[in-house]
Amino acid sequence: TDSLTAERESRALGLTLRVVGFDAKGKMTFDKPIKPCVNGTSGDWVKLEGVTPVVPDGVVRGFVGPAVLGRCVGRGVIDNVFFGDYAFAPVEGVYADVYRGELTVGKVIFHAALNIEGADRLSDCSAAFAYRNKAGKDVVVAGKVVSADEAVAELDVGDFAFGRQEVGCILSCGGRELGRGSAAFTRVKSPTPRKVWIDAHHRTIVDGKPFFPLGMYFRYATASNVEVYADSPFNCLMAYKYPTKEQLDFCQTKGLKVIYNLQGEFNAPDGGATWVRETIGRFRGHPAVLAWYVNDEHPLADIPRLAVRQRWVEEQDPDHPTWSVQDVFPEIRHYLGTYDVLGMDPYPVPKKPIGKVISSLREARRGTFGTRAVWQVPQAFAWGWMKRPDTRGWRAPTAEEMANMTWQAIAGGANGIVYYGFHRLMEPHEDPEDAFDPMWRRVKSVAAEVAKCIPVFLLDEPAPCVTDCPDEIAVRTWRKGRTVYALIVNCTDRPQKAAVKLSERMRRVAGTAFGPAPKLNGAQLAVELSALGASLVKFEQ
Repeated sequence: TDSLTAERESRALGLTLRVVGFDAKGKMTFDKPIKPCVNGTSGDWVKLEGVTPVVPDGVVRGFVGPAVLGRCVGRGVIDNVFFGDYAFAPVEGVYADVYRGELTVGKVIFHAALNIEGADRLSDCSAAFAYRNKAGKDVVVAGKVVSADEAVAELDVGDFAFGRQEVGCILSCGGRELGRGSAAFTRVKSPTPRKVWIDAHHRTIVDGKPFFPLGMYFRYATASNVEVYADSPFNCLMAYKYPTKEQLDFCQTKGLKVIYNLQGEFNAPDGGATWVRETIGRFRGHPAVLAWYVNDEHPLADIPRLAVRQRWVEEQDPDHPTWSVQDVFPEIRHYLGTYDVLGMDPYPVPKKPIGKVISSLREARRGTFGTRAVWQVPQAFAWGWMKRPDTRGWRAPTAEEMANMTWQAIAGGANGIVYYGFHRLMEPHEDPEDAFDPMWRRVKSVAAEVAKCIPVFLLDEPAPCVTDCPDEIAVRTWRKGRTVYALIVNCTDRPQKAAVKLSERMRRVAGTAFGPAPKLNGAQLAVELSALGASLVKFEQ
């Protein structure tokens, strides 16, 4: 592995502010560094601006003060600190359950993201949805307020006017309008031709065929790195350091797709408009490009700029989706409208419950109203690269843990897996078992098991639903004719016995791709899994 490229850059942020919240027992509940922003920067002064996480219940006091982040020294001054509420609108946004808000015929469900304070007010609240019909008239129909967070309406696109329009939602309570929002929607006479897109089953379609992204993060997509990486089951990668055309060409020769990092020049005076336009123009036609990477854990304060960048991509490249990765899962809903595909990066090993993975997927479904595909980011690294005292000795996942996190993600609805990260395997490690060679073998072995199952994961026939299942178990089903497949995952590090119920009866267990078979009684499954265990079961009806 001597020829592999591994360079380290300083992650120093320098002098900044941090905002910390504490509960009544003095336990810290959040710790948020505030990053510089371009607006307001002048001379030697830099404007800092940020938003805390959604403040959890039980926070009773806070602290704000200077912080020096990264390995640096110096002297600085902080002046004029202001605080204010970051309020979300009563109707935060409206979102369609079709790719990029476009459809020819059929039904579309519109979801309005609501912020209604006080559950006792729900019975007095109503939502109306408005659109322009094919006769050119404005139509208002009643929607349904299903919770303090959501209103829905299912509308027939056949009644819509052709072309682009705004579909609105008006929220009222006690006869008084609280707020309104809208989403751009386009009725087209025929589907827009696209090289890569997301279908109604949240599958990635590449050149007309279903594709399951299976990859890793990179820093540099150099020939030496890609040469090693290509000897694996992986079919794509995401490189932080913007690949050149020659690097894309090399990936293409190795059968690898590239998720291209489009986060450059985020703090430029024009918000990166020139850089985005030039980058998309240069690479959107390259056959190796799979998607654009637009967000790597950006804070809430960046949402307006993320939404603008998403609009630029939609206007300049209909051929590739955008991918956004989040690490604060309760905030996922607020980022809707800034991406096409969502990813989450829970990294639980070794200090947090491994079930944090399935929790993130469940949060994603709630936060997106089930309208977005997911390419999940499982952990494939040890923490030594952070070089922080508090992460010293934190090991990498075992092969069993890595596999379990992967199966959790897929059972939770992910239709793509991109591990973090190949470049981290090359960092110095405290445990010899976390060095490149043993870690690379572990990652490849898990990816090989996933690759074997991809034909099942890409099936699109309506499958039985899971009607009863404990939280510790995750189950997802697929169908091909009279054959039903079920991925059943123990989301804990303890053995589990559980009863799982499907919406349809199965005739017999026809085998397993891996793991033990459950006992079958019609639609009832008696599941018994070891710690971190999983099964992919084949049934016949």
